[in-house]
Amino acid sequence: MRLCDELQKYGDSDFYPFHMPGHKRNPEFLKELYNSTGNLVDITEIDGFDNLHNAQGLIEEEQKRAAEIFGSEKSFLLVNGSSCGLIASIAALVPFGGKAIVAKNCHKSVFNGLTLREADTVYITPEERNYPDFNIKLTGAVSAIDIAAALEDHRDAKVVIVTSPTYEGISSDLKSIAEVCHKANVPLIVDAAHGAHFKFHEAFPQNAVESGADVVVHSLHKTLPSLTSTGLLHVNGELVDITQIQYYLQVFQTSSPSYILMSSISSCLKYLESDKSKEDFDVYVNRLKDIYRDSKYILPSDNRDISKLILIPPKGASGVGLSDFLRKEHHIELEMAQPGYALAMTSVCDTKEGFGRLLSALTKVQDNLTPDTENAGNNQFFDRKWIGMKSPVALVPYPPGIPLVQKDEVIQEDHAFQIEKLISEGIQIEGLNALTNC
Repeated sequence: MRLCDELQKYGDSDFYPFHMPGHKRNPEFLKELYNSTGNLVDITEIDGFDNLHNAQGLIEEEQKRAAEIFGSEKSFLLVNGSSCGLIASIAALVPFGGKAIVAKNCHKSVFNGLTLREADTVYITPEERNYPDFNIKLTGAVSAIDIAAALEDHRDAKVVIVTSPTYEGISSDLKSIAEVCHKANVPLIVDAAHGAHFKFHEAFPQNAVESGADVVVHSLHKTLPSLTSTGLLHVNGELVDITQIQYYLQVFQTSSPSYILMSSISSCLKYLESDKSKEDFDVYVNRLKDIYRDSKYILPSDNRDISKLILIPPKGASGVGLSDFLRKEHHIELEMAQPGYALAMTSVCDTKEGFGRLLSALTKVQDNLTPDTENAGNNQFFDRKWIGMKSPVALVPYPPGIPLVQKDEVIQEDHAFQIEKLISEGIQIEGLNALTNC
């Protein structure tokens, strides 16, 4: 089997993507990009096409457009994903051994960046949002009160880092968090990878760039029509040295940035500026409202980002079983599955037919999905002898990529219980292989 051949085969199939990237393989939204890639625009920094690491021409114009569209003072194109933007921001703001106040539900890239700076990390535990009627719990918002208390206790902190929105679409009160950070003269970094679309319809929460945050990182590819690993880094205010941001972006981004990816960002920005995008977002939001209304297997939005459809399995079944059923029986691929729920990611590029297929499939769940049909196949295991040892790597359920055990953290009994439960439900844990060598 060859990757290129399997991808072509999959691309020619009828599988429908309720997962990232946000372009949903919908050619209508990437006509210019597809046409241009067909004309072989995979170039390098030739004359007239600017240089990402010394942007003064076409690329700098795109960065200015991005800043105007999203409301920042300065924006940078990212071709190595949000992960690169977050790591570069941390390197720019946290000196070696410096202190950072960090929400525990941050993506692994945040903790990788902090590890590279050998940072002294102070953790903030987000609130838990319970849905007893559906028997699930979600990691919720970070409290501005908790951030303020941490800043009071740790006056030497160099930065505060939070994730908003979460993978499941829960946003924190970023305006209040930014206010308490700025009162302490500490910059705020927001991983808003999943919120790049917020700016473009009032049905979504507030755009993080307009909340007062000093650095905001957006993944364009997650919820907008752009290719995988494309994003934007936005900077506002006087607490961030833009020169340092630029320097560390050069350190962590490839020295051979893809013009196909940058063209994808350009195409996405061009679309967002158009009247068509406004019309499309209105249609998209109405389709979302319709599917919430018409299916009992979708968790009510409850002030979350309505684009994230949290699918609730019938009693006795699991989210993994639900995801497996939709994939095998209806050729619908979801973004993520957990024991209690599954996540369907939508975007403005989803079609009427796609929403219709999902709704139709969900009407068949009750009669076809039982614990007997679940497939929790997982070749991983957890050896109880690992309890009490210091983990040589982070142990990360993926997706969503939030570490359960940090690198060099001692593995506790409750960690073992959670890992064993996730493995039994078919969830993959990154890093377990490293433990087998210990």
